[in-house]
Amino acid sequence: VRGFRYWPEARLSNSGYIPVKSSVYNYPIQMFATADISQMGAALLSRHITEANMRAHLVNVVHDSVWAEVHKADVENFKVMAQFCLVDGAMRAMKQLYDFDFVIPLEIEFTIIN
Repeated sequence: VRGFRYWPEARLSNSGYIPVKSSVYNYPIQMFATADISQMGAALLSRHITEANMRAHLVNVVHDSVWAEVHKADVENFKVMAQFCLVDGAMRAMKQLYDFDFVIPLEIEFTIIN
């Protein structure tokens, strides 16, 4: 059996081993997380920042990273808001939009650069 569309180097050995198996298994999870969940969370976060008149704005979203510039007086409130939007809010939105129950726990971490 020769490869797949996304893994042209995939070959099935006589013993049944596929050298790119972990990539094949991981693809749907990574794609869903970076293409759907993180983008949904970033959109929610942007809306919540605006509604709260917070002195913050998103400057970039790359894969599963969200970069924001936040006034130092708003950092703690931003962290609470980001936690909600990027985890709980995104999960609720996925359930409402796609009837999808995400059972793997999500976590976020913050890096603050002065």
